[in-house]
Amino acid sequence: MKKHILLASILLSACSHQPIQTDHAPNVVLDFKESKWMDQEDYVSYVNFFSRKPSNAGSVYKIIGDCDSFPSVDVKTAPGFCLGLVHDGTGLRKPRSAAAVTSDQIVLTDMGSWNPYDGKIFLLDFNNGTSQLREILSSKSFGLKDPRREIINRPHQVSKHTDGKFYVASSTSLLRFDPLAAKPADTIEILIQNLPAEGLHPLKSFAFDEANNIYINVGSASNVCHKNAMGAVKKKYCDEAEDAKIGQGQIRVYKMGTNGVVSPNFEVFAKGLRNSMAMVWDSERRVLLQGENSRDAINKYAPSLNTNSFPHDEINVVEKAKHFGWPYCYDNNLNSPEWKAVNCSGYTKPHMFLPAHSAPLALAIYQGDLFPEWYKGRTMAALHGYEAKGHRIVAFKRNDKGLPTGIPQSIVYGWDTKGEQKYGSPSGLTELPDGSMIIIEDMNKKVLRLHYDSAQGSGKPVEEIETAPVITQNPNASDEESRRLRLLKKIQAGDAPPFTLFQAKVIDKTCYICHGGENAPGIQLVRYDDEGNEARVKKAGKGREMYSMVSGVQGFPQMPPQGFDNDAERLEASNLLKLWLERNP
Repeated sequence: MKKHILLASILLSACSHQPIQTDHAPNVVLDFKESKWMDQEDYVSYVNFFSRKPSNAGSVYKIIGDCDSFPSVDVKTAPGFCLGLVHDGTGLRKPRSAAAVTSDQIVLTDMGSWNPYDGKIFLLDFNNGTSQLREILSSKSFGLKDPRREIINRPHQVSKHTDGKFYVASSTSLLRFDPLAAKPADTIEILIQNLPAEGLHPLKSFAFDEANNIYINVGSASNVCHKNAMGAVKKKYCDEAEDAKIGQGQIRVYKMGTNGVVSPNFEVFAKGLRNSMAMVWDSERRVLLQGENSRDAINKYAPSLNTNSFPHDEINVVEKAKHFGWPYCYDNNLNSPEWKAVNCSGYTKPHMFLPAHSAPLALAIYQGDLFPEWYKGRTMAALHGYEAKGHRIVAFKRNDKGLPTGIPQSIVYGWDTKGEQKYGSPSGLTELPDGSMIIIEDMNKKVLRLHYDSAQGSGKPVEEIETAPVITQNPNASDEESRRLRLLKKIQAGDAPPFTLFQAKVIDKTCYICHGGENAPGIQLVRYDDEGNEARVKKAGKGREMYSMVSGVQGFPQMPPQGFDNDAERLEASNLLKLWLERNP
């Protein structure tokens, strides 16, 4: 009876959270080992519990015409632009980024899953509306003890350097190779090893400057270093952020000599940057630009803060030895609720704000001649987040120093769910020699090409992001109240079904905000609607996948993203779904 009373109280005071928008490893909860930097709520361990068999292709894109010989995708674009479907995803699992070989050939990374050594490297040829995908590196290319296999350990970024060689960042290494060689594996050189890859953000991005300095993102292991802030031993600083040798939430800089050898010694170039998945060197202004994926679940200890609006993601101009305040501060040096005692006034403020949780995963500075003159030298960003103001390709106005400023200017937007077509999730942005742009879209496993035709429009970007519609989570308060009372009555009566209890313990406590709208990732989950949600999960065949996410199975995003408050909650939620699956095979 006490258990039912507790569940009833949860229903009367349900809380919500903002989904994590950045890339992170899943939360594994069976026989886990806590990583050194992890928050109590952010456990991570790489354990193979179930194997995952992804489909050969992602969702089906609706086609609305022709885009320079490729099928034109049903999205909104700035006048004169179109988004062409170069490759439909067949043979891909989780493509991430590309580097141009020619205007009709790219090197393509595919991290496969969050499993180590599950990635692949491809060559993709495309021309006149057709494409051919060729696998050039995968697990079968290496023996288990071959150190070169690090190139397929969750590869994210691939870039062509001014030396004409191709560089790949895996979770733990930076490598160089020749994708056009008869045997690409034989050309692999390991340049940097043993990069920290613990926790929520193991993927790496990098950038070069003219002096051959290599800037590498080491993403934070935790969301907000919660354990240091509020654990049994409280501290006034976060070990993870401040450690100069093995710290995370930092950008490192390595020096590459004229002989191509990279010194193993590094400096911490900047601190207090939670996850710098988007970085680009601005050679004209000689500065490093960074897209910051800011913290999540800010209302866990500050219920008055709306997680749909706070904190903002950021564009930063990163200078040596600057500290940008993570995990202590958010937005304009406001204290994170977990770190109230810290003086935030001394940290570097963001250069400019992006919409909250828009999740910048790639930056590029356009140098081509295909787009209108306005774009020359402009910074462009791929916003990966699925919140209402994410899933876009944007460009920026410039201030008097030539740096990005103001409201993001949309080039591709309206990239929302339409039938089988899911919302866009751009993770890679690459300029081709002909001035068009390749966009890698990982959720739908697509390779796309942004093309411009002056005969079709001016190319002027659209300033629409401030007024983008906000997903309505509660369109009919009376219906929601009716559902709440019905659910409460079922629980108070005793012997409530497993899914009903899961609804109260998990969905209504943490999940309905990010899964409640029409653009909900994966499946829509409505507040207090245990019967409707159960039917949706069954129809979509998502029961086992949901169980894997809640249980933290490696290869699946953790659910809820910030984890559970304690192990008991996690185990109870997992057991409820397990029992439900046994009754609904």
